[in-house]
Amino acid sequence: MQPEDQQQALVLARSVLEHHVRKQPLPVLDELGILITPAFQEFRGVFITLFQEPAPFSKILRGCVGTILAQCPLYEGIIVHTVNAASRDRRFLAVREEELAGLVIEINVLSLPYCIDSYHRIDLGKDGIILSQGPHQAVFLPSVPIEWNWTLEETLGHLSKKAGLSEDAWQDSSTQFQVFQSESFSEKTRRNELLF
Repeated sequence: MQPEDQQQALVLARSVLEHHVRKQPLPVLDELGILITPAFQEFRGVFITLFQEPAPFSKILRGCVGTILAQCPLYEGIIVHTVNAASRDRRFLAVREEELAGLVIEINVLSLPYCIDSYHRIDLGKDGIILSQGPHQAVFLPSVPIEWNWTLEETLGHLSKKAGLSEDAWQDSSTQFQVFQSESFSEKTRRNELLF
């Protein structure tokens, strides 16, 4: 995505978040001055992540919801998953109005996933990872192991547990892997670009 599209995506997500949390009707794109460029019309997987920032150099996850395979144009996915990240992430209570000022939005726009024949082919920090075994599946965005300073083995152990499997399930011959790449951008990144 072009920088101007990224900026518009963040404006859209912030407006949707604030309207939803305040129980107001969701905004209309025309009212926000957002143009539906070709990038917004593409069918792309997207994740919306909300972070709390209690200190300048730390962040706490507050919600993260998305889809790997797109079922709608990107701009619609941003709207749907911003609402879901604020109120339908099962790990958290719904975002309250008094939290809005302290939240930072991150958007990950995904490439199509593809199968790999071995976990050794995972490029940690560059690849998002999908682990599957039978009906069990879990996904990590590329940034997750970097933020937690995990090795590949630690990452796959955590991913196995997230899928509801044993921590060493990633080593099982029946476990399958897919990877994808992500364009990641956030309000914090955009602010830093303006500040420095």
